[in-house]
Amino acid sequence: MRYQPNLLNEYGVFQRLNTLLRASGEDEPFANRLEHFLYRSSCILASLRNMYVAEEQTVLLVRNYIKQIEFDSSSRIAVSAEPLFFVYSQIPACLTLLVILQNELIGIFQKIEGIKRAVPSSLNKAFKKGLATYGFSKGVSDQVNKYWLNGGKYIRDLRDVNEHHFALVDHSYFHFENDPGQILILLPDNPERKSIKNFTYREENDAFNTLSKGFLAINDLVESILEEFGYTQEPFTSSIYLAHMGTFEVPQNRTLGLMINTKSRTQTENGIQLILDTIEVRQIIPEKEGEGNIAIRKLITDSEIQKKT
Repeated sequence: MRYQPNLLNEYGVFQRLNTLLRASGEDEPFANRLEHFLYRSSCILASLRNMYVAEEQTVLLVRNYIKQIEFDSSSRIAVSAEPLFFVYSQIPACLTLLVILQNELIGIFQKIEGIKRAVPSSLNKAFKKGLATYGFSKGVSDQVNKYWLNGGKYIRDLRDVNEHHFALVDHSYFHFENDPGQILILLPDNPERKSIKNFTYREENDAFNTLSKGFLAINDLVESILEEFGYTQEPFTSSIYLAHMGTFEVPQNRTLGLMINTKSRTQTENGIQLILDTIEVRQIIPEKEGEGNIAIRKLITDSEIQKKT
């Protein structure tokens, strides 16, 4: 498994895409495409979570001096702090991954519409002629066009600026209008201008909010189109990728992999206590000819075994 099922389930995203993945059957290239889409989606969610935590940490640092700070009418100051850099570091990662997801949409919708002709490699290229010219239905074309005009192109333009021109973190502030305060990293209203001197910031597009909304917009587009094609929502379950573990031609007993799920975390005096749910996947030597050579068993931790002995 290349993606994180618990994270995707926690935010309730791409549940219909999961059904499409399960229905992909013997079409391994398409199944791999979907798995990589979900892998990148999981990476974005992880980045957004790290971004949120790092912003909270920055706010806590500033609040150590809140009674000494003299704010002007904007209620904002500039900040330089270690956790703030970790916020900055997630922005290019998320923008790049969001554009990759955009481009993957073409291949996914091509498959479910049964379009045989070649389609562009990116959503941006597809809009130069229009999706309908490649055989996409009006329903799909209209929904993708609406997504593009309502924020999709904005994400693409931000990525282009960040990747090819300059970083998008100069307009960063600690803003103290309401307790406890917040970090704002404002992105330009008009990234298509690709010029610092021509950028405006009147709309106050905060980076975390913009990236979060950009991700959810892709989810909403995918789920809406798949719903029209009859796909239902199905939560993700744990699985494991084993193709790189070699062949099973040589009879042997060996552990192929572990699927470890964290059921809960509890803070104790001795640190964090984890409650784990773990499955071992094994290659085994069959007892009888014709029997299978893969077995699954539930594991408990070494310390739990020690307590029982």
